[in-house]
Amino acid sequence: MTDINTPWGLDSLDKEEKQSQKEFEQAQQILNEQYMACFGTTAGKKVLEHLKKITIEQPAWVPSGGVVDGQSAIHHAFAREGQNSVVRSIIDRINSIKK
Repeated sequence: MTDINTPWGLDSLDKEEKQSQKEFEQAQQILNEQYMACFGTTAGKKVLEHLKKITIEQPAWVPSGGVVDGQSAIHHAFAREGQNSVVRSIIDRINSIKK
């Protein structure tokens, strides 16, 4: 029941928002655990090391006169940084479980 002292029944919205946030956090925790289960194995660690070597440990942009593989260097850098972002996301999820 809505409290008549709270304008427009916002108390029920706050309750729903808190519940939604809790459900979201629980879903993220489960997903992080699944990432850890996948990349925590010997094979998973090797795959993650390979992904880091071909993405994060490589420069995203190298001065090249403006063209890389037929594309502008700036577009190449954006694509490379997107790849890095995926690998960083995996690492961040695994690290959240290790804490």
